[in-house]
Amino acid sequence: MKKSVCLILVFFAILIIACNNQKKSKIENPYVGAWQQVDIKYVLPDNTYVNVTSNPDNVKIITNKHYAFGYPTSNGGVWAGGGEYTFSGNTFTSFPKYHSKAGTAGGSIVWNSKIEADLWMISQDRKTLRQNEKDTLQIDTIEYKIIETWKRIPE
Repeated sequence: MKKSVCLILVFFAILIIACNNQKKSKIENPYVGAWQQVDIKYVLPDNTYVNVTSNPDNVKIITNKHYAFGYPTSNGGVWAGGGEYTFSGNTFTSFPKYHSKAGTAGGSIVWNSKIEADLWMISQDRKTLRQNEKDTLQIDTIEYKIIETWKRIPE
């Protein structure tokens, strides 16, 4: 009888420890860290433009819940943004709380996402209106893909 009680107590002790192990219940976040932009690629129906090291000073810092990025512009200003984000599978969704581009904050931006070794590629299909030279008449809609590549900055 004493052996049975001891075995039951040991079993419950192990069960309690296993259930309280926060490391097992926490999902590893591959995005946490600092990232430097390598390039931006625009894939249009008839051409591809690659802007290598377009913003070599553009750094994105990501915590478990928040992100922020920024770099100096050629006119002495700063292009920046930040907010919260979520990720699931190959989807990275940002929720900008502030951004240099008017109208961006307050919404969400969904990216296809892939991390391979120390490179992070995010892509998105977009549409834009192409207008005539005087910007008064819509000519057509252009569909294109934007692909950003980021390299992890070692600690």
